[in-house]
Amino acid sequence: MTGDERAELAALRLRAYGPHADIAGDPVALARLDVLEGRRATDAAAPAATVRTRSVLEPPVVRPADDPATDSGAVPDPGDGSRASGGGERDADGAASDVSLWRRMRPRVDRVTAIWWIASLVVVAGLSTGTTLLVTHVVTSQHAAVLQRIPGDAPSAVMFTGTSTSSQAYESYLGMSVYTVIPPAGDMRCIAVIPQPDVYPDASLIGCALGTLPVVVDVRIGTSADTNPLASNGRPVVFTPAVEQAFPDGADLRFTARDATVTVDAYPVARTPVTPNS
Repeated sequence: MTGDERAELAALRLRAYGPHADIAGDPVALARLDVLEGRRATDAAAPAATVRTRSVLEPPVVRPADDPATDSGAVPDPGDGSRASGGGERDADGAASDVSLWRRMRPRVDRVTAIWWIASLVVVAGLSTGTTLLVTHVVTSQHAAVLQRIPGDAPSAVMFTGTSTSSQAYESYLGMSVYTVIPPAGDMRCIAVIPQPDVYPDASLIGCALGTLPVVVDVRIGTSADTNPLASNGRPVVFTPAVEQAFPDGADLRFTARDATVTVDAYPVARTPVTPNS
């Protein structure tokens, strides 16, 4: 399956098993879910094919002119039998001269190939450096917090249809509650953020991923209709005063579930110092 298909499958599973499941009334989405589930099962059963290709980072093989391996495509000596026919002696001499010419040119060809290979590495290195500098210049982020596990389970508002395998609570961030949930399917993991758990406990932002893919949910801070996201219940998200004071309108917070923690990154950086668990 492609990355887009895996993302589509995760979204359809959310519609099928999520807290606000609505796929039962959408036969097209149900059919697509069956197709993607079958494709994923087929991909899991098929062995991965291994293909050996030469990498652009592998240098070309340069052999000396007297290396027998350089003559692997050389014309064999015709021997006495080929000299018996008319013109055979001239053909043999011509073939020998061609082989001799190839032996003299082969080191030059390999040297030219090596020069082009080195030049390609310089170009790739330059492009990589330029791209890194460009991204660093445009996207400025701040590693805002690392949230640790705490006792407790996710509330029923963010639990999936059916019995979820497990859920885990984490430290709050600026008043926002954070949970990870494993749906009944078992091969998908989700992260849920509730911006105002005391006021709107059913308004959550949820992100899911299959297998070992990163489990991420992006939260856009906003007080205007253009930047304010919609929660799982379809209503605009309302943030705590601490969040709105710490970040400018339109800033993004990315919550990423790790093995035992949840990291929070801010884009752009906070405009005021942040106390993670306030």
